[in-house]
Amino acid sequence: MACTFRPLWRPRRDFEVNDAGNNIVLFDFMLEMDVEKVLMGEPWSFDRHLVVLEQLGDSLGVVSKPKDISEMKGGTFMRVRVEVDVMKPLCRERRVTWDEASEGWIYFKYERLPNICYWCGHLSHDDKDCIIWLQSKGSMLTDKQQFGA
Repeated sequence: MACTFRPLWRPRRDFEVNDAGNNIVLFDFMLEMDVEKVLMGEPWSFDRHLVVLEQLGDSLGVVSKPKDISEMKGGTFMRVRVEVDVMKPLCRERRVTWDEASEGWIYFKYERLPNICYWCGHLSHDDKDCIIWLQSKGSMLTDKQQFGA
């Protein structure tokens, strides 16, 4: 894919392509201006298949750019630092539409949190003290279970 898109996109700096499985590919650009240029040039296709580009971090909150861009790299994942409202529950997973014919789920993992309830996502208590969980008597469903996968 990189060999196909590199001459089409003509980025000022290089980018990497990582296979995340299930027909999902992570493009890792060195410069934000290259990302914006590629997004403005949509739609793109590869081997007669539509390529859908999406900035997932922006859907959670304001993305903070790290000084060292290598902090964001991962094998089949991308690390993004996002400013979130700590009074609202954290999102564990989200349904995304890849194209008109398919959709899937993306899962979020959070690092360095002092206290989090894994049932409701709030940072004010942990899971053993969750009123919502206690009231549901153990019958709470995740978003994926509730909305289907």
